[in-house]
Amino acid sequence: MSLNWVMRTDFGINSTPFVLLPNEVILYTLPQRAQVELSPVGQEKPETLSIRRAQVFLTSQRIVILNRTDTQTETSKDLDLSFIDNFTLLYQDIRSYKLDMPWFGSNKFKFLFNISNPDGGLNYLYPWSMTVHFIEGGAIEFSKSFSQVLTRFNNDQIDELPQYTPN
Repeated sequence: MSLNWVMRTDFGINSTPFVLLPNEVILYTLPQRAQVELSPVGQEKPETLSIRRAQVFLTSQRIVILNRTDTQTETSKDLDLSFIDNFTLLYQDIRSYKLDMPWFGSNKFKFLFNISNPDGGLNYLYPWSMTVHFIEGGAIEFSKSFSQVLTRFNNDQIDELPQYTPN
Protein backbone atom coordinates (compact mmCIF):
# COMPACT_ATOMS: atom_id res chain seq x y z
CA MET A 1 0.00 0.00 0.00
CA SER A 2 1.31 3.45 -0.92
CA LEU A 3 0.51 6.50 1.17
CA ASN A 4 0.56 10.04 -0.19
CA TRP A 5 1.48 9.06 -3.73
CA VAL A 6 5.10 8.12 -4.07
CA MET A 7 5.69 6.93 -7.62
CA ARG A 8 8.56 4.47 -7.87
CA THR A 9 10.94 4.15 -10.82
CA ASP A 10 13.49 1.63 -12.03
CA PHE A 11 17.07 2.55 -11.22
CA GLY A 12 17.98 2.06 -14.89
CA ILE A 13 15.62 4.79 -16.10
CA ASN A 14 16.42 7.37 -13.47
CA SER A 15 19.13 7.61 -10.84
CA THR A 16 16.46 7.93 -8.14
CA PRO A 17 14.12 5.12 -7.05
CA PHE A 18 11.11 7.45 -7.09
CA VAL A 19 9.75 10.25 -9.27
CA LEU A 20 10.87 13.68 -8.12
CA LEU A 21 8.42 16.58 -7.90
CA PRO A 22 9.08 19.69 -10.02
CA ASN A 23 12.18 21.54 -8.70
CA GLU A 24 12.86 18.77 -6.17
CA VAL A 25 16.32 17.37 -5.44
CA ILE A 26 17.51 14.67 -3.05
CA LEU A 27 19.61 16.27 -0.32
CA TYR A 28 20.29 13.29 1.94
CA THR A 29 19.88 9.52 1.80
CA LEU A 30 20.11 7.45 4.97
CA PRO A 31 22.78 4.84 4.12
CA GLN A 32 21.48 2.33 6.67
CA ARG A 33 18.11 0.67 6.66
CA ALA A 34 15.63 1.73 9.31
CA GLN A 35 12.21 0.70 10.56
CA VAL A 36 9.37 3.23 10.31
CA GLU A 37 6.08 3.21 12.20
CA LEU A 38 3.07 5.46 11.60
CA SER A 39 0.25 5.73 14.10
CA PRO A 40 -2.62 8.12 14.79
CA VAL A 41 -2.35 10.25 17.93
CA GLY A 42 -5.13 10.29 20.50
CA GLN A 43 -6.96 7.15 19.38
CA GLU A 44 -8.08 4.48 21.83
CA LYS A 45 -6.89 1.52 19.74
CA PRO A 46 -4.58 2.97 17.11
CA GLU A 47 -3.52 0.74 14.26
CA THR A 48 0.18 1.09 13.57
CA LEU A 49 1.38 1.03 9.98
CA SER A 50 5.00 0.09 9.44
CA ILE A 51 7.82 -0.33 6.98
CA ARG A 52 10.29 -2.92 8.24
CA ARG A 53 13.27 -2.24 5.98
CA ALA A 54 12.90 1.40 5.06
CA GLN A 55 15.19 3.55 2.99
CA VAL A 56 14.78 7.20 3.97
CA PHE A 57 15.38 10.15 1.63
CA LEU A 58 15.34 13.84 2.55
CA THR A 59 14.53 15.96 -0.48
CA SER A 60 14.11 19.68 -0.86
CA GLN A 61 10.32 19.36 -0.37
CA ARG A 62 9.54 16.19 1.59
CA ILE A 63 10.66 13.04 3.36
CA VAL A 64 10.31 9.93 1.18
CA ILE A 65 10.35 6.47 2.74
CA LEU A 66 10.55 3.38 0.54
CA ASN A 67 10.22 -0.24 1.58
CA ARG A 68 13.34 -2.12 0.46
CA THR A 69 11.92 -5.57 1.19
CA ASP A 70 12.47 -8.21 -1.46
CA THR A 71 8.86 -9.20 -2.15
CA GLN A 72 9.91 -12.52 -3.68
CA THR A 73 11.26 -13.75 -0.33
CA GLU A 74 8.36 -12.47 1.77
CA THR A 75 6.17 -15.07 3.43
CA SER A 76 2.41 -14.82 3.35
CA LYS A 77 2.26 -13.70 6.99
CA ASP A 78 4.56 -10.75 6.14
CA LEU A 79 2.17 -9.51 3.46
CA ASP A 80 -0.14 -7.79 5.93
CA LEU A 81 -2.22 -4.63 5.43
CA SER A 82 -0.47 -3.03 8.39
CA PHE A 83 2.72 -2.92 6.30
CA ILE A 84 3.04 -0.20 3.70
CA ASP A 85 5.25 0.00 0.62
CA ASN A 86 6.12 3.68 0.73
CA PHE A 87 5.24 6.98 2.37
CA THR A 88 5.94 10.66 1.88
CA LEU A 89 5.71 13.48 4.40
CA LEU A 90 5.75 17.11 3.34
CA TYR A 91 7.88 19.41 5.51
CA GLN A 92 5.01 21.87 5.77
CA ASP A 93 2.92 19.19 7.56
CA ILE A 94 5.47 18.56 10.35
CA ARG A 95 4.43 20.07 13.70
CA SER A 96 7.26 18.81 15.93
CA TYR A 97 10.19 16.42 15.90
CA LYS A 98 12.86 15.12 18.26
CA LEU A 99 15.72 12.66 18.48
CA ASP A 100 15.25 10.05 21.20
CA MET A 101 18.42 8.26 22.40
CA PRO A 102 17.44 5.74 25.10
CA TRP A 103 19.96 3.93 27.28
CA PHE A 104 18.78 0.60 25.91
CA GLY A 105 17.43 -0.13 22.44
CA SER A 106 17.80 1.65 19.15
CA ASN A 107 17.80 5.40 18.69
CA LYS A 108 14.59 6.92 17.32
CA PHE A 109 13.59 10.07 15.52
CA LYS A 110 9.98 11.04 16.18
CA PHE A 111 7.75 13.30 14.11
CA LEU A 112 4.30 14.68 14.93
CA PHE A 113 2.44 15.82 11.83
CA ASN A 114 -0.94 16.68 10.36
CA ILE A 115 -2.20 15.52 7.00
CA SER A 116 -2.78 18.34 4.52
CA ASN A 117 -4.02 16.14 1.69
CA PRO A 118 -7.26 14.28 2.50
CA ASP A 119 -6.77 11.96 -0.52
CA GLY A 120 -3.34 10.64 0.59
CA GLY A 121 -4.48 7.48 2.35
CA LEU A 122 -4.30 8.58 6.00
CA ASN A 123 -7.16 10.08 7.99
CA TYR A 124 -6.64 13.84 7.99
CA LEU A 125 -9.00 14.55 10.93
CA TYR A 126 -6.41 13.90 13.65
CA PRO A 127 -2.63 14.21 14.03
CA TRP A 128 -0.23 11.37 13.29
CA SER A 129 3.09 10.29 14.67
CA MET A 130 5.95 8.77 12.73
CA THR A 131 8.88 7.04 14.42
CA VAL A 132 12.05 6.13 12.56
CA HIS A 133 13.97 3.38 14.41
CA PHE A 134 17.67 3.34 13.56
CA ILE A 135 18.42 -0.35 13.96
CA GLU A 136 21.81 -0.16 12.17
CA GLY A 137 22.85 3.31 13.40
CA GLY A 138 22.88 6.69 11.68
CA ALA A 139 20.48 8.57 13.98
CA ILE A 140 22.79 11.47 14.84
CA GLU A 141 23.82 12.05 11.21
CA PHE A 142 20.16 11.87 10.15
CA SER A 143 19.18 14.37 12.86
CA LYS A 144 21.83 16.87 11.75
CA SER A 145 20.91 16.47 8.08
CA PHE A 146 17.19 16.80 8.80
CA SER A 147 17.74 20.03 10.78
CA GLN A 148 19.79 21.49 7.92
CA VAL A 149 17.25 20.45 5.28
CA LEU A 150 14.30 21.78 7.30
CA THR A 151 16.08 25.10 7.90
CA ARG A 152 16.78 25.36 4.18
CA PHE A 153 13.14 24.53 3.38
CA ASN A 154 11.81 27.11 5.86
CA ASN A 155 14.16 29.81 4.54
CA ASP A 156 13.04 29.12 0.96
CA GLN A 157 9.41 29.54 2.03
CA ILE A 158 9.91 33.07 3.36
CA ASP A 159 8.58 35.67 0.95
CA GLU A 160 11.38 37.85 -0.26
CA LEU A 161 11.03 41.52 0.60
CA PRO A 162 10.99 43.93 -2.31
CA GLN A 163 14.30 45.57 -3.09
CA TYR A 164 14.73 49.01 -1.56
CA THR A 165 14.68 51.89 -4.03
CA PRO A 166 15.41 55.42 -2.84
CA ASN A 167 12.84 58.09 -3.72
